Amino acid sequence: MDAIILTAGEGTRLWPYAEVRPKSMVPVAGKPLIDYNISSLIDIGINRILIGAGELHEQISRYYRNDKNVQIIPVGRTRGSSETLKVVLKSYGSEPVLVLFGDTIIYKNDLKTLI
Repeated sequence: MDAIILTAGEGTRLWPYAEVRPKSMVPVAGKPLIDYNISSLIDIGINRILIGAGELHEQISRYYRNDKNVQIIPVGRTRGSSETLKVVLKSYGSEPVLVLFGDTIIYKNDLKTLI
């Protein structure tokens, strides 16, 4: 199974921090918020993670440039999560996929239960 992480939101509730970085890249305890889910996904055997990233996608691309499990899909400015997912799915097949939000940490055991 693969995973898609949606990170194209504007981050208005995290202003002013989201003015200079995607909200999923805001540091929490020394590492980007999104990294907690990516680490957990890899730990439970998810080998392909697509990230639907918005306007500041370059920062996410730089951070994961050497990670063979992570692929960044720039989606530009979208009108919400469903549109972001629609754009990312164009780069994906028709296999089942786990979809997560980039600004929410889900515990590894809960991810195991989902798959």
